[in-house]
Parts: sequence; C-alpha cells; structure tokens
Amino acid sequence: MLSPTSPRDPSLSPHELETARLLVDDPTFFIESFFFILDKDSKKVPFRVNGAQRKYLAERSRRDIILKARKMGFSSLIIALWLHACITQENRRAVIVSHEAESTERLLQRAIYMLDNAAVKINWRRRGDTLLFSDTGSWLYIGTAGARAFGRGDDITHGHLSEPAFYEKLDVVSGVQEALINNSYFVLESTANGAGTPYHEIWKAAENGESNIKPHFHAWWKDPGYRIAGAQPVELTEWEKKYQRQFNLDWGQLAWWRDKLRNMVDPKLFPQEYPAYPDEAFLASGRMVFDWEAVKIHEDNAPTPKWVGRLDDVAGEYRFVPDDNGGKPHKMAEMFGKLVVWETPAVTGTYLVTIDASTGTPGLDRSVADVWDLRSGRQVAQWVGYRPTDAFAEQLAYRIGAYYNWALIFVENKYPGNAVEVALRGALAYPNLMRDPGKPTAQETGFKTTEPLKATMVSDAQRMLRELDIKVASKYTLAELKTFVVTQDGKLEATTGCYDDTITTLMAACYAMRRTFVPEEGIVTVNRGRKSIEDHRGHKHLSPKPSGASGGVV
Repeated sequence: MLSPTSPRDPSLSPHELETARLLVDDPTFFIESFFFILDKDSKKVPFRVNGAQRKYLAERSRRDIILKARKMGFSSLIIALWLHACITQENRRAVIVSHEAESTERLLQRAIYMLDNAAVKINWRRRGDTLLFSDTGSWLYIGTAGARAFGRGDDITHGHLSEPAFYEKLDVVSGVQEALINNSYFVLESTANGAGTPYHEIWKAAENGESNIKPHFHAWWKDPGYRIAGAQPVELTEWEKKYQRQFNLDWGQLAWWRDKLRNMVDPKLFPQEYPAYPDEAFLASGRMVFDWEAVKIHEDNAPTPKWVGRLDDVAGEYRFVPDDNGGKPHKMAEMFGKLVVWETPAVTGTYLVTIDASTGTPGLDRSVADVWDLRSGRQVAQWVGYRPTDAFAEQLAYRIGAYYNWALIFVENKYPGNAVEVALRGALAYPNLMRDPGKPTAQETGFKTTEPLKATMVSDAQRMLRELDIKVASKYTLAELKTFVVTQDGKLEATTGCYDDTITTLMAACYAMRRTFVPEEGIVTVNRGRKSIEDHRGHKHLSPKPSGASGGVV
C-alpha cells in the first residue's frame, strides 16, 4: 500500500514522485486510479467521476449542502473522498451518517467493496460500524442517525450526513458540526423531503448567504446524459414553450423530457425525481395538501406590500399609520405583529375578514386576521402575531373590519376564537358578523371547524387556488401552504415545527366566497349578523366613530 509519506521518498524517480503527489493531493486521480464500483447492471467497473460529481468537485468548499436528483452518485463520491483521506493522511476521523439502518448498511457495504476491490493492497479492518486504517491511524465511521451522539470531544475531520431531510430529528447535524475541527470537511447531502421543513430552512439559509454553508444543486437539464440524440423540432404546448425558454432546453433535452413523462407511471413525480430548480424539488417532494404548481404560480405573482404598519384612532377615525422603514422593503420577520396591506379599501369595495384567534401566548399558535376582496378574490391585508383575545377583538378585528368598509367578519368561534366572536357581537356591537353560509338556518355567527367542515374547506381551497379564483399575496400564507401536508396516518396538518393558522383563514375565505352572493356594486346583503352597516354607522353610543370607507393613511 502507498504510504502517506511516499511523495517525499528520495528513492522515487521524478515521475514516481509526481504520481505519488497526485495520489495524495488529487482525490479524483486517486479514485479513478484505484477504486472500482458496481454499475447499474451490477458489473464491476472502474470508478469514473461523472459530470455532476466533477462539477461538485470543482466547486466544493469545506462546508457544503448538496440538493440532488436521483442517481447522481454523490453518496458514492463522498465515500470515496473520505476513504482517500483515511488512506493517504494520518489521523483522519471521518463520519458518515445515514437516515435509516438499511441505508447505512448499503453505504457501509459500498465502502467495503471499494476497499476490497481496490487496484492496490489497502491495509484496513472492520470493527463494528468503523473501518480502521493502521498505516495512517485514521478511521471511518458509518452509522445511523440517532445511533450515536456526537459532540466536541469527537474531533471530526470529515463529516457527511446522508439524506438528513429524512432524519427524525436534526440534532445529529448540530452534534457533528460541534465536533468538527479546524480545516475539516462537512457535507449535507440529500434529496428534498417537502418545503418548509427544517432541512429546507437549512438549504434556504445557505442559498441566501445566511450561513457558512455553500449550496450545490444539479438540475436534470444540466446532465448531458438526459437527452435524445438527433431529436427533431416538434410542436410545443404553451406550457412546454415556457419551460423551454426558462431553462434554454434544446430539442434533445425536450425529447428526453417528453419521453420520460410519457413512460412514468405517475408523471407528477417527475419534478421530485428530476427537479429543474431547487424550489421545485422541495415543493414536489412533500405530501402537500395543496397543488405545488398552483402554489408556485401564486408565489411568482404575489405583489409587494404597499404598506406595513398599524391602525390608529386619529381624530376620531381609524387611520392606517405605516412604519418608517427608510424606504426599504420589509423582511418577513419585520411584518410579524404588523398589519400588512397590499390594497387600501376602495370606496365601493366589498371585503371579507377571516379570523383564527389564539390565546396570544408567544411560541404557541398565532392569531391571524386576513382581508379579502370579495369580488376579485385578492388578499388585500393580513395581520399575523400574538395578542390576547380581548385586545385582538377590539384593537385588530374590529378596527380592520371598520377600516375595510365594515367588512363581513367570519370568525372561527371555537375556543379561544369564541372569545373574539363574543366580544365583537356583544360589547363591541360589530354590525357585520357572518354566519356559516353552509347552514342557512344557523343563528350563531362564525364557524366551527369540525372534521366534515374541514374536508369541505380543504376542497374549496384546493379548487380556488388551482383555478386562481383566489389570489394569495402573503409570504406567511404561501409558506404555510407548502408545509400543510398529509401525515403518515392520513391527517391534514402542518409539518412538525411549522404553523397552519393562515391556512385556516384561507380555507374559511374560500368556503365563504363560494357560498356568498356578492352584488355587482354596493355592499354584501347576505349572511349578515345582528345589524346592517347603515344602522351601525348611525349608532350614537360608539366612540370613536371609525371612518371605515375612507381608507385613509397617515
């Protein structure tokens, strides 16, 4: 076997010295010189670095995250890289962690095959899940997430977390990171497993330059193998033309793409197996309740907020007071607890406010008030945050409804939302509370999300989002649409660690819009609560008297 000091052996010729240097310093040269793998037909072939792997090797850093399509060979490449380090360098402590025992065993057997079938004799032995290299004092551990805890005392030089998007917990990520020493290598390598998940957040932070991890993504259309040679031009649909323009596809790539879609049992899985861009991988891979393509369309067309601020009592009227943000666009975190406005109320506008109230305890469920234009289906305003139910009812729900032309207010009236509904109906005497439009004889206002009603609401929202009968603008709502999933036991709920409060208000809006008659002009005349808008505007006991339709901004 080659000694790690062989590049400095004075007995070697210049050519032998250069070769020895390359074997130590150039992992690709070593891998392609000595390692063998099994191809797709289970035949032993030399390890030849493919296009995707070579691109990664040219661009890699010491802290990487790889988002991959199927069969790119990154796991095999990183095993080979870690083996090269252990074979040619002293005191390397390499770690590979997989998401399940079966995958761990496959990775371990892959590493053993490379060692046993190498073109030169390599001194190594196995001790449990660890491969030991006596000539260098190095070792490679291959285990399953959760099987071993890592920390500062481990002093890891090479860390590879395989398929971390599928780990039950991401504690091992932090543990391995804590154990890394200076000048070490760390790779997160995974297919996507749903948007809005903790792994997705790690990717987004890397993609946005908010961490020290470098993102690597290899789209299917960048792989030279994914094309049909000699393909001729064909008539394309409008959607295909858009796809072609977006990724500058040639006829060979388009032919391969069409052929793959035609032969897949479920063509909808194509974006998951062969993503064209990172967001597509995350959206398509999750068990999303709402159509990921529809969500992407809403996201692409979402307008920038016009104002971010609050509603104040100004000279006896409710007026919008915007934040002074120095003319800069607000980041998502800066919108929390603020009223975000995409459209101020039009004089003849007719609006719906859907409300999902929480106890107001920070860290738990959030309270949401969404405002929708009943004629266009556009989301025109939103408030997301924490506020006690009494303050939420008086300072937010009431004021927002009044500001938007005494909008219909539709409240989820089970605990704790019932406290908001009672306050609006009682002490605040809000005039335009909505009853459940699916129950014409209902006496109480608001709605209770029972399982049958939830199923109807989900169906309404799926259809309206897909057909663009409703237009979502909020980043909070769009984010939650991506993480509202079908769980393993069939429940519809937010991914662990995510929220679904804006999903409730969205579904309530779709449910109400599909069952509410809206005249061409003027106010909505159905499903009204206790009083009419005109009657309420004449009440003398309410002070101050909001302007409602003025849409004023201070």
